[in-house]
Amino acid sequence: SGVEGFRGGHDQARRAQRVAQLAGTAGPAVTHFDDVRYVDLLARDLDAARAFVAAELGGLAGPDARSGQLREFLLAYLATDGNATATAAALGLHRNTARQRLARAEELRGVPVTRHRRELHAALVLAGTLGEAVLPDA
Repeated sequence: SGVEGFRGGHDQARRAQRVAQLAGTAGPAVTHFDDVRYVDLLARDLDAARAFVAAELGGLAGPDARSGQLREFLLAYLATDGNATATAAALGLHRNTARQRLARAEELRGVPVTRHRRELHAALVLAGTLGEAVLPDA
């Protein structure tokens, strides 16, 4: 409340606007700060965020649709605590397809998904939310 409350709210609104602008057309029509707080924190230094995404995702950092599909798969895989069968069910895939996507993602990344798991998740969230703003050019 008061002046400090106004300043805090205004700062959050500016930060949410920045994330929405970075996300471009991929973002939602209305962006609430609480929904992008994590991405805002991770992307405060955009150059560092780009370097982080490239380092953590390796070959998965491509701007192509296949890389995007594999990144979305990995986010779902991490959300199921690394359970390929549960990921397959959540995404409507056959479990063998899920295993194949996991193997391909690990191959492109160059390391298993169990390595730097938290960092992988952060890089996937950045890439999924900000897209081209943190992915290398084609």
